[in-house]
Amino acid sequence: MRCAIYCRLSKEDEEKQLESESIQNQKALLLRYAAQQNWDVAAIYIDSDYSGTDRDRPAFCTMLREARAHSFDIVLCKTQSRFTRDMELVEKYIHYLFPLWGIRFVTAVDHVDTALRGNKKARQINGLINEWYLEDLSENIRAVFGHKRRTGQYIGALAAYGYRKDASDHHRLCVDPPAAAVVQDIYRWYLEGMGKQKIADKLNRHKIPSPAAYREGTKKSAWTKTAVGRILKNEIYTGVMVQGKRRKVSYKSKQMRQVPPEEWVRVEGTHEAIVSQQEFRRVQALLRCKTDAQQPAQRILLEGKLFCGVCGETLNQVRAKSGTYLRCKNCKGVSITWERLRKLLLEKMQPWLPSEANEKWLPVLIGKIELEPIDRKTKQQEMTIYWKI
Repeated sequence: MRCAIYCRLSKEDEEKQLESESIQNQKALLLRYAAQQNWDVAAIYIDSDYSGTDRDRPAFCTMLREARAHSFDIVLCKTQSRFTRDMELVEKYIHYLFPLWGIRFVTAVDHVDTALRGNKKARQINGLINEWYLEDLSENIRAVFGHKRRTGQYIGALAAYGYRKDASDHHRLCVDPPAAAVVQDIYRWYLEGMGKQKIADKLNRHKIPSPAAYREGTKKSAWTKTAVGRILKNEIYTGVMVQGKRRKVSYKSKQMRQVPPEEWVRVEGTHEAIVSQQEFRRVQALLRCKTDAQQPAQRILLEGKLFCGVCGETLNQVRAKSGTYLRCKNCKGVSITWERLRKLLLEKMQPWLPSEANEKWLPVLIGKIELEPIDRKTKQQEMTIYWKI
């Protein structure tokens, strides 16, 4: 009889320091077991640092392909949990496909053997216990990570560009001066009016390593518009630890989903800031006001901040063939074209704008602006604009 030996070690096993679960001990135990049964070992498959629910384990997938080709007669593991902790995989392979392919499944420690008729219930109970264990473990790990986030500890695998992990405490971030200087340049250039693509081009011209290249010490990757935008949107550069932006769909899946911003974990003052809060707010305002083909920048920024002077309702944006209007849904005839409003805004703001003023300064001004009543003959009323960032 030809047997294939499968060994697996996961992170949770390493953290618990289970010497008995080490790859070397699993392999030695299974080789002795095969010899006692007079089985020939056709192949040994090893997956190190993989969870029992991971369906993409490389050696596991190779073994399944070889099993389907009937390159051996038996799959031998230390325990059923080494093969999988997923009840669905137990049913799919151990109880359905292996018998279909003529493969016998055997474990050396918990005495699983698909050749024994009365063994199936024990296998199913083992599968349930293994899955419950993994679910409990997942909840415990999530609780630990949640506590670390709430206390301002950094739990990411890699530090954000501009920072490095403290050598004495990997949950703490320290400024990485060369990269931090690049981050400061990016913010400064953007506030001076340079676009994200132009910033990326400038960094590439000056042969500044991209975040990936800097981290890996290679020249394989270049700066992109996306990489620049990611840095401009990251609040971590203000000294605020922001984590929990994504969450796994379930403990069985690698798929991640986005978490609403109001559920992010934000802890202030956990590390040294690279850019000021004021710079960051100005950049966010400018990012929001970037134009697209249909909506001018300031129109996006002023949505929800324009009010009817008669009833106080928020003015809604309405598109027509003649242009875009802001209109009150309650008061008939209360409306103003976007172009007219834009000109009025610039006139009102002129005293506070620098000499080289242009429309990009609109979103960074703070305060309240009163517009003069508009000609009643055109059925347009006074509006008050509140703008604060």
